[in-house]
Amino acid sequence: MPPDPTPATLPTSVRWVVPLLVLPIVAAAAWFAVAMLRAIPPPALDVGPGVTVLRAPLPLPDFTLSDHHGRVFDAARFDDHWSFVFFGYTYCPDVCPATLGTFRAVAERLQDEPDLQYVFVSVDPERDTLERLAEFVPYFHPDFIGATGSPEEIANFTSAIGVYHRKSKDSTGPDYLMDHSISVMLIDPERRLAAIFSAPKDPDAIATAFRKIREHGTAP
Repeated sequence: MPPDPTPATLPTSVRWVVPLLVLPIVAAAAWFAVAMLRAIPPPALDVGPGVTVLRAPLPLPDFTLSDHHGRVFDAARFDDHWSFVFFGYTYCPDVCPATLGTFRAVAERLQDEPDLQYVFVSVDPERDTLERLAEFVPYFHPDFIGATGSPEEIANFTSAIGVYHRKSKDSTGPDYLMDHSISVMLIDPERRLAAIFSAPKDPDAIATAFRKIREHGTAP
């Protein structure tokens, strides 16, 4: 049986053909890898699991609500503040009070952040009057802000930053439930959505993530 051909025993012409065939394949693979790296945007700031830091902060729209003191609450109220914002309703049986409880725990951990505010925006203006918000929100912390307004103004605000809400199809009557997003939004001092905190919400993790975001800063 003849021995297997080796590079030394192959004809010279064949020994040249093999590299010539391989080189285009290698070059094509390298080009594809470079193209893929260029197509994939650089990773956003990693501040821990459950937090999405936007590569390009999203400017807030113009809107006009009222806070639970009866004062105007519009986009200007976010100027010069970092703001944790949650959208819910006071008749919520679980997620909303639990999130405001988390806000209280976060506020305890971030007491040294004087320009940080916590906002609860009701998506149930039919039942959440300013009087009811004034009873509900300060129960969790006297400095927390409750806000609501017309359905149109609430929709203007929520739709611009991807917050979902509607009456639940599975409940009727005056004790209806609301379906709504359960993420916490972080607004930066320039009226922009900077990060989204998804559930579950751990106060220590939120506080740590916020410090990292603040230290790093948001994109221009």
